[in-house]
Amino acid sequence: MERYSIPKTRDPFINAPFISAGVDPETGLERFWCSSWNDNVGSTGVLIRADGSTRVYRFEKDPDVRWVKCGFYTAHLADNDTLWLIGNTSVIHRLTLSTGELQAYQTGLPVYLLGRGSVYDPVSKKILFSTFIPPCGYTAIFDTERCEMVRVYQGGFDRADGGFAWKDGTFLVNYTSDREKQSTLKCWNPKDDSVETVTVLPLQGWVRNTPKYLGRRYFEGHGWLGEDGTFVQEHLPNVPGICWNDANERFAVGSKPSGRDLKEVFRWEFASGEVVRLGEVCDTPECSVCITEDDGIACFSIYGQFVRFDRNGNRVVDVMCETDSIGLCDCVLRADESTVVGTPFITQRFWTLDTESGNGCDRGRATAGVGEVMRTWYLGGKVYMASYTEGQITEFDPKRGGCFPENPRVVAEPAHSMRPMGAAKSSTTIYSAATHHYGEHGFELTSYNTVTGEAKYHDDPIPNQQIVSLYYNEKHHMLIGASDSRSDCELAPRVDDRAVVALFDPNSLEVLQTFNGPQGSLCMGILGPKDEDCYYVAVVESGWGGPIERVGVFDLRERKLDVSVVDNFPNYDSIKYAGAYDTFVIREGERLYLSRGGFADRSNCIMTVPNLVRYWCSEGEVFAVSPTEIFIQKIS
Repeated sequence: MERYSIPKTRDPFINAPFISAGVDPETGLERFWCSSWNDNVGSTGVLIRADGSTRVYRFEKDPDVRWVKCGFYTAHLADNDTLWLIGNTSVIHRLTLSTGELQAYQTGLPVYLLGRGSVYDPVSKKILFSTFIPPCGYTAIFDTERCEMVRVYQGGFDRADGGFAWKDGTFLVNYTSDREKQSTLKCWNPKDDSVETVTVLPLQGWVRNTPKYLGRRYFEGHGWLGEDGTFVQEHLPNVPGICWNDANERFAVGSKPSGRDLKEVFRWEFASGEVVRLGEVCDTPECSVCITEDDGIACFSIYGQFVRFDRNGNRVVDVMCETDSIGLCDCVLRADESTVVGTPFITQRFWTLDTESGNGCDRGRATAGVGEVMRTWYLGGKVYMASYTEGQITEFDPKRGGCFPENPRVVAEPAHSMRPMGAAKSSTTIYSAATHHYGEHGFELTSYNTVTGEAKYHDDPIPNQQIVSLYYNEKHHMLIGASDSRSDCELAPRVDDRAVVALFDPNSLEVLQTFNGPQGSLCMGILGPKDEDCYYVAVVESGWGGPIERVGVFDLRERKLDVSVVDNFPNYDSIKYAGAYDTFVIREGERLYLSRGGFADRSNCIMTVPNLVRYWCSEGEVFAVSPTEIFIQKIS
């Protein structure tokens, strides 16, 4: 068995807003704060001075509670030495900037991720935050002086995407619904902790600190909202379509896309209505633009680049922060005899490992956009990678140098895809099934012929279903897939009451036939081929990757699905097809077994991996990872 260290990559600064963080006590310089997401070893916080010098904070992951210190969706500066950080709803952290001490306060709520739009009231010293993932939508209020929860509102809440001072000591909070395609503005009064609806608008996207002028708040595409709840169409910007991220009483700063992965940054003078373009930055989310003390703009990119413009658009600081860390592996496979490729979670980067020397390196971007590479293929000496959040597919040639967009290069760009789930390949072609975006049912099927270079797309071939597993059958020249009847994260109301097995024409991508799963089969997945005609199909009623309730066989000759109940079966993600008919690698704790003739055989333990996190089977090998190491074993 081969054993190597997982290469470091740059931590992704995603989800957490970039905020102003007071004044450095030693230098008197203005400071800013941002933090990364790392679901493997824990996140990174960066305190940045206006001159680009930094202090880095490392937050070690809590192994006992999911998501604790993996990242923070929200941060609030209470005083020059205190930040309040929230990553999930079960715990709130207080960070003392001078010492680095991190104190945790339990909320008594379940462990759920939250939206980015929490609100801090400096008068009452309370924080309002919310979660929106079904079935547990709620808004909660935490008192940072008493360090305890004061109120929880259950049900009826969407994602909190921004909040700001309103009137008479209240705050307006923007709740965004991908499901309903609307934004609901609710008024929070910290005096009695009431939360009441003010108005409902068509979906407008993320808002952090919407501009305020003459007692009104501006909403892009709607105008100025007055205290009476009506909009006024005056003093509008002369450049539309900008997401305004930060504002004071005189002007606002914001950004809008300028080509893939680029953002133009702007300042908008309220009195004149003039919008001034200050410059262009790369890989910068909408939540990562701040006003500086000199009326300029500070930006922080997904990969830790700090850029500061003065008010005239001069780029006065441009530095890369030291943020290398070991990311949780989403995919690992071999690219050639001496090269292994891996993709870290929630970052569009990838790494390569030289198995002869044991050295690895960060290769930069694997694809465009934000998210991560979720599905990979090896075909014809090249590696193909499909990524969330756009379902884009890129090709990487390990024998060539270069970097994105030259190598890897984009080979397929589906128009309606978000999360790649199903993945299959023939001798010449790769196939990808990616879910539609949040709040939408359905999926998009993509094929890319690696010989001819032709990409094909079929959007929504089975309405209200998303294909989550996919195989190609050479004998029948057919794609077979199984679905989840729910939308991604269940953010759209369910329409169908069961999942399906579906057959597709691999040339046209048209649906040939669908077969309903049994009653209660919210999700089904194909475990792999039993022989050249039959496939094992699992019913996963509790959700993707969870416990298998029933297992069946689909026969391509008879076009028939038979399902039976099973006891004590492994979880769906503890079974991997090993590349030969009726052969699987089964996980039990830290041990991996090669099981032939079904799933019951535990006589052949092929690997024992301390602190095993994930594993994959590819081209006759098993790749397994712990938090810091990768293990490779040939399948005999």
